[in-house]
Amino acid sequence: MEIPEGPHRRRRQNVWQKMPKGMKMAIGVCLVLVAVSIATGNRVIEWSQNRFAAKPEPPKKPKINPGKAFDQVAAAIQPFDMELSGTKLNPVTRRIEGTITNKSDRAYTDIEMIFALPSRDLSAQDQTIVIVDRLGPRSRAKFISDVLPKDVHQWALIRTSAKPAR
Repeated sequence: MEIPEGPHRRRRQNVWQKMPKGMKMAIGVCLVLVAVSIATGNRVIEWSQNRFAAKPEPPKKPKINPGKAFDQVAAAIQPFDMELSGTKLNPVTRRIEGTITNKSDRAYTDIEMIFALPSRDLSAQDQTIVIVDRLGPRSRAKFISDVLPKDVHQWALIRTSAKPAR
């Protein structure tokens, strides 16, 4: 007995069977990568970042507030008992002349004042030192420097130091 020919039943294919082989391979690779990533946690990412580390950024300089900077410097300066007044460059004698005042109740000896003597174009600098031997408490003394070079037209006080008298 023969089976009459009729419409053949086709077997249905599911989505997986209809998918091309290349797509199936790509999905398999992705699943393997996800499984490895879950199993290792962040170790693979950290290893990769360490292996191909970018150049570190230089640290940013903190912004400085000029007012606060001045206050910090001024607070660090110890009060000094000496004060200069009337200090000027005498153009006739070519000397620095002025008065130093002791504002404290102590006497001082070997009072040393160091003056900077920049050239007119500020490219070179010389200096001169003026020494006052002794200055009593709450007293004043006039001082005069040595003769300055002819090209000096300005001065600046660098430092003043003194030793307390015994």
